[in-house]
Amino acid sequence: MNAKKAYILLFSLSAFFGILGVIFFFVNITCAALALAVAALLLFTGLYYLYLYNKANEAMAKQESEAHAAEERAKEEAEYFAPVVAEYEGRELHALPDDYVVIDLETTGFNENNDEIVELGALKIRNGEIVDRFSRLVKPRHPIPAAASAVNGIWNEMLADAPGLPEAIPPFVDFIGDDILVGQNVFFDIKFTYVAAYRHLHQKVLRNDYVDILSLSRRLFPGLPNYKLGTLAAHFGIAVDAAHRAGDDCLTELHCYQYIQNYVTKNQIDLAQLFGEERASAVEAEAAVSDSDHKISE
Repeated sequence: MNAKKAYILLFSLSAFFGILGVIFFFVNITCAALALAVAALLLFTGLYYLYLYNKANEAMAKQESEAHAAEERAKEEAEYFAPVVAEYEGRELHALPDDYVVIDLETTGFNENNDEIVELGALKIRNGEIVDRFSRLVKPRHPIPAAASAVNGIWNEMLADAPGLPEAIPPFVDFIGDDILVGQNVFFDIKFTYVAAYRHLHQKVLRNDYVDILSLSRRLFPGLPNYKLGTLAAHFGIAVDAAHRAGDDCLTELHCYQYIQNYVTKNQIDLAQLFGEERASAVEAEAAVSDSDHKISE
């Protein structure tokens, strides 16, 4: 017998013995007292089963609520991380402009569709000079993996009051505007920015052209042990105060880019001709991934 049937039966029997007690009150006090005692016992037992019934209903309602919430979260996660598959329309430039934006992102992993941005950094450059800066931590939907935090120095506790990506990406996209984007393995950062903008800015599509320091360095300085940002900075004699934070990496990338500008000018190198030669081999292209210095590769 379930709790509902039990408390209904007990309340009915309690009422029956209560009525008997009242009737016996005028006939036999002892029988009346006994009937009323049984009625009271049945009443309290019925109240106990009513309590059990309500608790069972609360537990069931809680389970249903949690199941519904889990379904909603799963649906929201699926929508939030829906794959963005599109061919980027911006071009890689083999040139060295004086007006551009240096960008650098810190992320929880390598996949722009599944991993998340935890820091956005950018420097706006006009005629070779910094005219504006952008730096913002971003709170991801999921905790940062310990391996990523160990590299970029960004821990979950630091992001407690940081905005989420839907709030952080609009000002970042506004900051870069239509400028040429410069960075180390910059297409990594562009892909994450592209997906974030598409998801959170009404399917806005970025089309910025870009200059990749990694690509330039592999052509201009063959023979280096690798082409990570730290290796390039050391080869160029650039001091690095900190690494793997977006703002600091932007500065290092800027100095590396300016070194390359001076090197190309001084040596009168024709970049169009340099890149017009046979394209890098598949092995070289694969090596570029491990040389990227992004973002949890060390």
